[in-house]
Amino acid sequence: RNTEVFAPTFNGDGIVRSDDITMDPRYGRNAPRRGMPDGHLPVRSYLAVPVISRAGSVLGGLFFGHASIGVFSERSERGLTGLAAQAAVAMDNVELAQAAQKEIAERTRAEEALRDLNANLEREIIERT
Repeated sequence: RNTEVFAPTFNGDGIVRSDDITMDPRYGRNAPRRGMPDGHLPVRSYLAVPVISRAGSVLGGLFFGHASIGVFSERSERGLTGLAAQAAVAMDNVELAQAAQKEIAERTRAEEALRDLNANLEREIIERT
């Protein structure tokens, strides 16, 4: 669910780091909930970093929570920003590899069709001469 707390990450607006997410004005403002859903692990410290592709689209996010207050630091944020960038590169590379495989398959089909056409033309030439 793209709640007000998750929206900045899913929209690619930036990193959300909170020492106590329950004090954030965006927290608990999505009906029907007024906080964590039943059975959810307790979260006070919160850190979310968007994973953004080379093209600028949001691929997802890295979300971290902890039951204690003030767990995540600027150093945590920098480290996870680097990890998110690496995840984006990996996902972009998968997309590029898939596009390359598709191109190779299309070229292979075209080469086979051209070989068949050449074989048919050679047969016709032999038959006519």
